Amino acid sequence: NSLNLVKLSNLKIQNNVTRGFGAIKHYAGERIEYENLIISNNEAVEGHRAGIGIAPVSGYLKNCVIKDNFLSGPDAPELAMQLMVDDDMLIENCIFTGHHSSNSEGRIMRSTRSTSPGSNPHPTITYNNCLIADNSINSNYIFQNFNYTGLTEFNNCTIAGNGGHNSFYNTTISNMGDINVTNTIMYNNDMDYEIFMMLDPGYDPWTLNVAYSLVKGGEDNIPNLNGANTINWLEGNLDENPFFYGEGGDLPFYSLSSNSPCIDAGTNTVNLPDFDLAGNPRVVGSSIDMGCYEWQCP
Repeated sequence: NSLNLVKLSNLKIQNNVTRGFGAIKHYAGERIEYENLIISNNEAVEGHRAGIGIAPVSGYLKNCVIKDNFLSGPDAPELAMQLMVDDDMLIENCIFTGHHSSNSEGRIMRSTRSTSPGSNPHPTITYNNCLIADNSINSNYIFQNFNYTGLTEFNNCTIAGNGGHNSFYNTTISNMGDINVTNTIMYNNDMDYEIFMMLDPGYDPWTLNVAYSLVKGGEDNIPNLNGANTINWLEGNLDENPFFYGEGGDLPFYSLSSNSPCIDAGTNTVNLPDFDLAGNPRVVGSSIDMGCYEWQCP
């Protein structure tokens, strides 16, 4: 359209069979504002993704649930989301869960930047208050983040319970580009590594900053290919059981139990909405919690 803006809100896209590019395909180079979407139980039989494919875009994706989409065809590399940006992009208060595939070349999510003329060569992709959990794929990574000359940020995200089944670079996040991980929990992923800092001779080395986050295995669980990149393991990080709430109650599974070390263990310096992923007040206590759910003191 003439304003180069596409808005979608308050929609459910469920139980469809797609050939090609998923429940939502947006390949038009416009700004998008997607809010309050549920994309679930869609099947891809001959294409590249089952959930959402958007490229090249900027704007935001807020308060969306992308879950339980699946593949039955031979060529569908991104199960939940394929994102290519041509400028800054915000993904906030979103859930990506329940995707499973035996595809040996795929990934659950992929984000990258556009190299088309006029695109911002240094975009920022920000994930705030997001849950990426309980996905599995017969490949070597859950999340492929190739933002190259841009910056990707994970703030107060919970990335847990995911699994891959390929022994080569078997990692939760395979990364090319600068990346900041703050107030984030990465735990109980059935992978060899949590973040793998890759290398591309066509680009300068990249920097990873990890602060006030719980990463299973700690800094040793973040390989740095050929030692070429910079990994800054900053203050406030943890390597221990986050004690998720689990099953059997009224709270989301990946909420924090009262004895979690993640409570009041984050930094208030990040720019977040006033409410967590469950709609509860974001800061309860002396400081923000790690992860997408804030513990609500009784």
